[in-house]
Amino acid sequence: VDDELDGDGLDLITGAPPFMPLGSGILPKDPQRAAGRFELLGGVEDYYLTASRNLTPNGVVVVLMDGHGAQRNLEAARGSGLHPQRRIDVLPRPGHPATYSICVAGRSPAELMASEISMRGPSGDLWTPEYAAIRQHLDLPGGID
Repeated sequence: VDDELDGDGLDLITGAPPFMPLGSGILPKDPQRAAGRFELLGGVEDYYLTASRNLTPNGVVVVLMDGHGAQRNLEAARGSGLHPQRRIDVLPRPGHPATYSICVAGRSPAELMASEISMRGPSGDLWTPEYAAIRQHLDLPGGID
């Protein structure tokens, strides 16, 4: 399969690859749900390899994984020859395991900056101001009014 683009490449590549290896759960009957969750055509490693072949010299790749796959996300970036620059873990509430983990990677070596954001406060009933601002920016319900 030719997965290289014609032209100069892309400055920004984003993805949220499927995160469940085949055999690790029950495959949904809905083909879109199955492909969105299960690695039917490859996993995060394949996403990074394709991204690396199509990235401009100063471009970045941003990949969202489930929270359990945070380390795999970083390792997949490194395995494709890219350098993780930033890791952002998104927690449901402070002190809870991450629901999502985001990796920003590029071609240039960089010190990995790690941070986290909580979607809700300690009580769990309200969005945090930071998360509400993200929701507002994305024009989702429940942003800052």
